Amino acid sequence: MYKLKTSCLLLLLSMTVIGAWGAVNEYSFASTAGTFVEISGGTVLGTVANDNESFNAIPLGFTFTYNGVAYTTVSIQTNGFLAMGNVV
Repeated sequence: MYKLKTSCLLLLLSMTVIGAWGAVNEYSFASTAGTFVEISGGTVLGTVANDNESFNAIPLGFTFTYNGVAYTTVSIQTNGFLAMGNVV
């Protein structure tokens, strides 16, 4: 019985890892060396007094495709959560 449980657990773990790996096989990554330049200007959402605020449907200015879904907006929560689309 112990061997069967261990085998099933290993099979399930293997399937999970392989399934997660397959979901990102269309994405690529390339790194380059550069110098850090601080961002200046732009749009400021909220102030230091904001807590648990949401800013929905902020336009990206381009189409971003993630996992086969095209997004043109993001939603941001002041606690550091970002969601693709119109609502956090």
